[in-house]
Amino acid sequence: MLMTQPLVRIEYAEREVVRYKQDVEGWKERYNEFARGRGLWEDLIAKANFLLDRLLSLFADITEIALKGDCRLAEELRARNLHVLLEWRDVTLQVLAEARRGELDYGQVAGLDVLRANNERAAEKLNLVREVHIDEGGRIFEMSGEQLIASGLAPEDVLRSLEDERLGRTRSLREIIAERVGNGI
Repeated sequence: MLMTQPLVRIEYAEREVVRYKQDVEGWKERYNEFARGRGLWEDLIAKANFLLDRLLSLFADITEIALKGDCRLAEELRARNLHVLLEWRDVTLQVLAEARRGELDYGQVAGLDVLRANNERAAEKLNLVREVHIDEGGRIFEMSGEQLIASGLAPEDVLRSLEDERLGRTRSLREIIAERVGNGI
């Protein structure tokens, strides 16, 4: 493998992720319901799955570069690849949300299960916390579509806590810590 080959592949991935984002935005502008653009949506899912495979395979090439002794180049390539992977994931979360609605209304969506698994793979590579979705009944779902069952998180408790937060009766831990750090405590 030539040392420049991963760079060319990262540049390709950068361009393709930009196109992927543009395609998703274009789909949203043209179609206001999933059923009308279902075939295009499934094409976007296939593209997303293909792109993730390319991005993840680059990490192996970057590791090989580091093992050959060019740690500086490897770190630069790794940072760029992580950035592109993060952009891919941001767009993919939009795709997953829309496809989930389409799946609920119209049934199985081709490639969606693979995309859910790929989203989890990307999150692991990025060391991110797993995303969840809370439905109107207070049930918590992972982005994979599986319901999250956790003790102490009954749907009515989740709804009550969301309402308390909305009404300002509670504050997030992040706000409390920011206030204490800001005050020097």
